[in-house]
Amino acid sequence: MRFYDRLTRQRSLVLVATIGLMLAGLVAMKKLGTGIYPEVEFPRIVVVVRASDLPPEEIQAAVVRPLEESLAPVLGLRRMHVRIIRGAAELALQFTDGSDMWRALQLVDAAAARARASLPAGVEIETQKVTPADFPILSYNLVGGTASERREVAEQVIRPVFSRVPGVGRVEVVGGDPREIEVVADPTKLAAAGLRPNELARRVGEGITRRAVGRFDSLRQSATVLAESPALSVATLPQLPIAVSRQGSVRLGAVAEVFDGAPDRTLAVHAPEGDAVQLSVSRMLGASAPDVVSGIEDAARALHLPSDLSLKEVYNQGGLIHDAILGIRDAIAIGILLTVGVLA
Repeated sequence: MRFYDRLTRQRSLVLVATIGLMLAGLVAMKKLGTGIYPEVEFPRIVVVVRASDLPPEEIQAAVVRPLEESLAPVLGLRRMHVRIIRGAAELALQFTDGSDMWRALQLVDAAAARARASLPAGVEIETQKVTPADFPILSYNLVGGTASERREVAEQVIRPVFSRVPGVGRVEVVGGDPREIEVVADPTKLAAAGLRPNELARRVGEGITRRAVGRFDSLRQSATVLAESPALSVATLPQLPIAVSRQGSVRLGAVAEVFDGAPDRTLAVHAPEGDAVQLSVSRMLGASAPDVVSGIEDAARALHLPSDLSLKEVYNQGGLIHDAILGIRDAIAIGILLTVGVLA
């Protein structure tokens, strides 16, 4: 009772301290990050390997096994779990508790780089540290237009704009068809020209060049001289010389057909409007999800897209967090009112 009596005699001090704590709480609340998941660091790193359309048996022997041998000695590694599907594999690395995961990520990157020399050509390796920020907080579907147009707009227009928003960690684009030029050789004409398919591919690659060949001084500055092949297109590529015969040079169009195409799809996104390209946005660690979502929405409204394309929001974590915060605020306000009513 003595402590209570002292507080009763110091009512002004208690009131001032209470108001000060409330103001400090309001200031701190503005600086706190907001998200569904807590800011924790998992002792886990994932290595994702993409190997075209290789069957699981070949991926196991030619890709996964060399990576396992290279990753096994990594300091702090406790367990490794592998999942393999056609054309891809995932190696989940579990580290001991308390490990420095940024250092572990560097060690895993170095081990993966050492194993790359023994992997088949064209294999893609991606390593990532698993954190709550890896999960998307906002997703859009880009619909309309052609598959190639959607992919190009998503990668070259929308993703750079979203990436510049403060707090954005990663913008992932899935779906659509990347534009490419396909060369389909005629076996009979290729044999008549004395070329093999691998020679044709090598000579086409060598003919598409852009390199520095010298320099010169101009206006007291050193300028670089570039030599490059003509603009790459379906109209100009068939004119590329790829062999020499008695009648003169053999052009690519004489032995092969050149046309616009796209690589075979391994992922597809379907929306109510039809085929689509999905853009998923994740935040940086410590960033407030509602603030990042608000910035992305402002950037999306400022975009100038082709008339036949449109962005459709399909997932918004910021809205869920905003509604949850409003629910907590209302619950606190109701609790205060009920407390005052009971005490009165």
